[in-house]
Amino acid sequence: MANKFGGKISIVDILMFTWWGYALLRTYCLPDAPCYGEILTYSYLFTLYIVVRLVDGCFSIPNKIYAWGILGYAGYQLFWGYYQLYSGTSHHYLYPVTGTFNNPGPYSAGIAMGVVMALANLKQIQDKSTALTEKIEKAICWGMIIFGCLMLAITFSRSAFVVVAMMFLCTYRKYLWKYRWVLAFSAVTLAVILLCLKWGSAIGRIIIWWQTLAMWLEHPLLGVGIGGFAGEYGNQLYRFFNDASHIALFSNYADVTEFAFCDGLQIGAEQGILGATLCYAIIVLVTKELYEKSSTLLYGLVALLIFSLFSYPFQMLPYRILGILFVAKGASGKKLFSANPWLVGVIGGISMVLIFGCRKLGTPYIKAHKESKMWAGVFHSSFIPDDYRLLPYCNDDKQFLFSFAKLLQANKRYLDSNAILRQGIKVSNDPMFWVLMGNNYRQMVLYDDAIKCYDIAFQRLPNRLYPLYQKMITLKEMGDTNRMRSVAQQILEFHPKISSPAIEEMKKNAQEAAF
Repeated sequence: MANKFGGKISIVDILMFTWWGYALLRTYCLPDAPCYGEILTYSYLFTLYIVVRLVDGCFSIPNKIYAWGILGYAGYQLFWGYYQLYSGTSHHYLYPVTGTFNNPGPYSAGIAMGVVMALANLKQIQDKSTALTEKIEKAICWGMIIFGCLMLAITFSRSAFVVVAMMFLCTYRKYLWKYRWVLAFSAVTLAVILLCLKWGSAIGRIIIWWQTLAMWLEHPLLGVGIGGFAGEYGNQLYRFFNDASHIALFSNYADVTEFAFCDGLQIGAEQGILGATLCYAIIVLVTKELYEKSSTLLYGLVALLIFSLFSYPFQMLPYRILGILFVAKGASGKKLFSANPWLVGVIGGISMVLIFGCRKLGTPYIKAHKESKMWAGVFHSSFIPDDYRLLPYCNDDKQFLFSFAKLLQANKRYLDSNAILRQGIKVSNDPMFWVLMGNNYRQMVLYDDAIKCYDIAFQRLPNRLYPLYQKMITLKEMGDTNRMRSVAQQILEFHPKISSPAIEEMKKNAQEAAF
C-alpha cells in the first residue's frame, strides 16, 4: 500500500492538519461565539481530505478524471438553471435562476468555474490530434462555454463576469497583447457601467470589507473566533456609525450580513494571522502544484478564488467540498518525508475514527436543527421545554434563537427571552435582536433599559426606522412628551431606502405624536 501511496506526506498535508488542529484549539480554548456546526463542518472536510488523499494515493486517479468530475458538477448546475427558467421553479421568488442554491450569487460561481475550466480544457485539446473522443470533448466544452455564458448573463453576477474575463485574457494573452490598450479601455468602461448599475451594492460591499478589515486589525493574532464574524460585525457597525458623517454618507448602503463578501478577509477576521497564514500558504502551494500538473484544475481553483474576493463561495458547503478536491489533488506533489506502510495504516485508522466521530456528533446536531423548524413561529408554552432541549445544538442558529426568544416573550418570560437574545447577538448583527430585547424591558417597565436597546439597534443600522418608532412609543408610555416629540420629528425627517405601508403607518403615528 505504501508503494501505491507513493510514500508521500507533503507539506500541504501537514499544513491542512495544522489548520484543522488550530481551529479546534482556538474554539475549545477561546470560545468567543457558538460554532458547533462550523467546527463540525471543518472536521467533516478534513476527514474528506484524508480519504481523498488515501484513495488518490492508492489508485493514482488521473487529473483528467478530477477535472471532468468537477466539470460534470458545473454541467449539472447549468442543467438545473435552464430547467428553472423553463418550469419557474427557482428557489427565490425574486430571481428566475438559482440552481441548487437559494440565490443566484453562489450559483453563478459554479457556472463561471465550469466555463473557465472548459476554456482551459479546450485550449489543451486544440494542441493535440483530432481523435473522436477529443471531438466529443470539444463539443462538450463549447456547449459549457456558450450556454454557461448565456446563463451568467441571466444571473448578471459581476463577480462571475470578472472571473470569466480575467481567465479568458490570461488564456489568450499572447494573441491579445497587441490589443492591450483597446482591451484596457473597454475593461475600464465596462467596470464603470457595472458599478453604476449596482452602485448601492458596490458601496455596501466596500463598507463590509472596511469593517471586516477593521475587525481583523482589532484582533490581529487570533481573530474574533470561528463563527464570530456576524456578531462582531454588528459591534463594528455600532462603532462605525458613532460618527455622524458616516451616517450621512453610508447609512443607506449598510445592511445585515452573515458574510464578509471576501472569504480571505473573513478567514483573517475570524482566525487571525495564524489561521489566515495557514490558509494562504495552502493556496499558494496548491496553485503552484496545479500550475505544473493540470491547467484545467488550476483554472477551476483560480476561478473560485477570484470569485471569493467579491463574494462568499467558500461559505457554501458544495464549494468547500470542491475546494477540498482541488487541495487534495494539489497536495500530491513533492513529498516532505516518506510514509511507511504502518504510517499509512495509522492515517487510514485516524480517518475511520474521524468518520465515525463526525457521524456521532453530527447526527444529533442535524436532527435538532430539523426538529427546531417543525414548530418555528408557534408560541404555545408547551414548546418551551423542547426549545431548551434543542438549545445546546442550535445556539449558533440565529433563526432558532430569535424564534425561541419570541416564544418566551409571548409567554411573559421576559428575562429568559433576553438571555436567549444575548446569545443571538453573538451570531447575528440583525438589530431586531436589540429591538426585541428593548420590548421585553418595556414590558417589565424598565424604560431606561428599553431605550438603550433601541438606541443600540438604531445606531447599528441607521437606515432602519422601527427602533426609532419603538423608542417613541416607550417615551410616550413614560410620559416624556418633549423627548417623544423630538423622536417623532426624527421619524418624520427619516428618508427610507424603500417605502412600504408599514413605514407610512409609522410616519402617520409620528405625525400625530409630534403635533
